[in-house]
Amino acid sequence: MFKHFVRAVSQLQPTLVVFENVRGLLETADSFFLKQLIADLATEGYKTDYTLMNAQDFGVPQTGHGFS
Repeated sequence: MFKHFVRAVSQLQPTLVVFENVRGLLETADSFFLKQLIADLATEGYKTDYTLMNAQDFGVPQTGHGFS
């Protein structure tokens, strides 16, 4: 999926790209997929940054029954 994402970014050349699922990317062995995604986007001329955020902090139900 990541290669398709980078290919789409390469073809469309947007000013800004947002990619969801950082926790899943961080939990892989040695963050392999995240590092590869960053390297692939750098090849396309993009500087990258990432932040792990909890959607619950923004009022979006994500854990348990979805109610706090």
